Amino acid sequence: MSEIIHSSDSSLDSIPDRGPARYFHGRKKILRNFKELLRYASQNTWGTTFLIQGAPGVGKTALLEEMASDDLESQWDVIDLRLADLYNPVHMAQTIGESYVTRKETITAVDARLLSKEHVKEFAEDSSVAQVLRKIESDQGIVLILDEAQRIDAFSGTSNEIPVMDTLDTLHNGRLPHPIILLAAGLGTTM
Repeated sequence: MSEIIHSSDSSLDSIPDRGPARYFHGRKKILRNFKELLRYASQNTWGTTFLIQGAPGVGKTALLEEMASDDLESQWDVIDLRLADLYNPVHMAQTIGESYVTRKETITAVDARLLSKEHVKEFAEDSSVAQVLRKIESDQGIVLILDEAQRIDAFSGTSNEIPVMDTLDTLHNGRLPHPIILLAAGLGTTM
C-alpha cells in the first residue's frame, strides 16, 4: 500500500534538487580523501584536480556544497567558477575579485643636457587566465569549484579549446605560487 502525502505548507509541486542537502550524510571516504589532499597541497604548495563524477541526481552538487563548507572557507579561499573563467582572463579576474590590466606601459626618459629622448614600451599584462591566477594573493590556499564540469567538452574544436586546456593544465599541475585545487563535479563522462 502506498500513501501520498500532501503538505499544505508548501507551494512546490516538486522537491528542489540543487544546492546543499538539508540532511547531508554519507560520502565519508570522499570527504576524508579531499581533506587529505588539502593537507598535502597546503604543505607542498601544490595543485591538482579533485573530480567527482556521477549520474544526474546522485548528489554531486550537494557534495560540493558540503566540501566547500564554512570549515574549508576558514582555511582556504573558496571561489566558484563559471565556464568563461577557464578561457577569459577578464572573467577570471572578476570572479576572483582581482583587477585586470589589459596593457602596461613603461616610459623611459633620457635627458642629456639639451637632448632628450622618450621611449614607450607596451606589453600585455594579464593575457592569459594562468597569469591572472598567478597574481592572486592568498595567505592560505585556493579551492576553485566548478559544477557541471562535463560542459567543458563544449569547447572542443572551438577557438577557446587551447586556452581552456592551458588553464586546466596549469591548475592540475599546480604551476602557481600558492596551493590550488580545482574541485570539479560532473556527469560520468567528465574525465
